[in-house]
Amino acid sequence: MPAKVLQTALTHTDRLEFLHNDLDTQDSNYTVFLYFFELNQSIKTGQRVFDIYINNEIKLGKFDIWAYESAYREAALSVTASRSLNLTLVKVENASDLGPILNAYEILQWIQGANQQDGKFNGYMSCQIPYITYFASLLIDN
Repeated sequence: MPAKVLQTALTHTDRLEFLHNDLDTQDSNYTVFLYFFELNQSIKTGQRVFDIYINNEIKLGKFDIWAYESAYREAALSVTASRSLNLTLVKVENASDLGPILNAYEILQWIQGANQQDGKFNGYMSCQIPYITYFASLLIDN
């Protein structure tokens, strides 16, 4: 992840929500990569705790960047979706002082295909170039 990306972040007191309505119309497999860097170094473990949902399904509960004593953390989440993908980060009520933060995310689509070797077809999965890449710095600068 480029250092410039980690110097900016989006945050909210309660929730961050990102909706993508331009996915393939048939069910496809995606991996959502999330990148977090706590810009406020005075924040301690347990002060910024949030749940991460994709399409209203909780994927990571009580996520805390500082849980492993580092200001930087990544997450990779798998999902099957068609038409739209909704990424939502929600502050855990009564367990957190601060709302969610996010520096960047990428959505990669997995493409299934087949290779023919010696008259036999072997299935494979390959990863497409990032379907969607989002950096907080792009929104802040514009």
